[in-house]
Amino acid sequence: MSDLPLYEPRFPSTMPPKDDGAISLYIASGIQENAHFNHQRRIIFINGVNNRPKDHMDSCLELSLLQFCPVMGVYNASGKNGTGNGAINLAMDVWECITGKFKSYDQFRLLPEKARTGFVNELLEANPAALSLFRLIRRKKYDVHAHSQGNYITSNTLNAIRALDGPSALSGRVVYTYGSPCGGWPSGVKLVNMEFNWDPIPNLFQIMSIDGVIRSLSGTITKVDDKDTYAMTHGKKSPAWIDGKATHSFLEYMHYNPIFVLKRFEYGDPLGRVRTLDPKRLAQWAEKQGNNFRRILPVFRLVAQFHPVNVANVCHHYMNAYGKNLNDQLNRSDEGKALRQFLKLHANAYKRREFGFAP
Repeated sequence: MSDLPLYEPRFPSTMPPKDDGAISLYIASGIQENAHFNHQRRIIFINGVNNRPKDHMDSCLELSLLQFCPVMGVYNASGKNGTGNGAINLAMDVWECITGKFKSYDQFRLLPEKARTGFVNELLEANPAALSLFRLIRRKKYDVHAHSQGNYITSNTLNAIRALDGPSALSGRVVYTYGSPCGGWPSGVKLVNMEFNWDPIPNLFQIMSIDGVIRSLSGTITKVDDKDTYAMTHGKKSPAWIDGKATHSFLEYMHYNPIFVLKRFEYGDPLGRVRTLDPKRLAQWAEKQGNNFRRILPVFRLVAQFHPVNVANVCHHYMNAYGKNLNDQLNRSDEGKALRQFLKLHANAYKRREFGFAP
């Protein structure tokens, strides 16, 4: 039953999940000993289509490395626990995406209160991952990172929570979407949307509903194209025309996360010919990363590369937002020392003196 307490794993696993809906705790190798590893924070990852158990584990480990914290993975199995013919499993996952769009809570209001939990169970139990996620996040507002079909599962789960506990139960919840085919989300949830322009899954499914079309044109999705990835990889602007590639891989989303972050704080004309950076909002994002300096530095380097006129402002706002103990924290890890060198190079002279960065 969805209203029963759910066991949360306390110790990290080194093995892939075994069953559909299994919940495992993963921590990237070697980061627990880092002075800036966040032991207290936990986030959730739910995978998408055509993922075998090892694929799920690898994705969780990469997300743990990026976020510098433990990741609770909810395994959404393809076929029978990720085994069997890959093409058949993919077809089954796509069918689940299509049918998953039509889960409805309209009948919910007509039910007596005692029957409501059972009704939610019936809607969610067709996918064990959905039921596990529901039990995991109903009482705790973990950040959820959802890839591909995992977005449908997360959206349905949040609708179930709203149906049982009211709209206020969704306040303060954050979902990070990667290559999402899901057009509709319940109101009250903060979405951070990321898509490759050449990702076929969101391109296919978002045109299948009015909500999806509106969302794709709303400007709320951070999109990265071939030229962005080329520039990040090669450190220079791309040629006028380059070969694109279709990918839906979560590991690709992790690899290019710095350029997704940068583009989230850029704005310009609809054709993308002019890009302007909002340095204060980017600096505020960086401050919210706490001591995850390993994640901040690649983004700041992209600022120096593509927005050199703004890099001093970004440093200025970031140092102000973090506070006076920044220098001490930076000196506690190699990643911090590398970021300190960046700030020392690009911050203005006044800020360098104020924060104790020797010339």
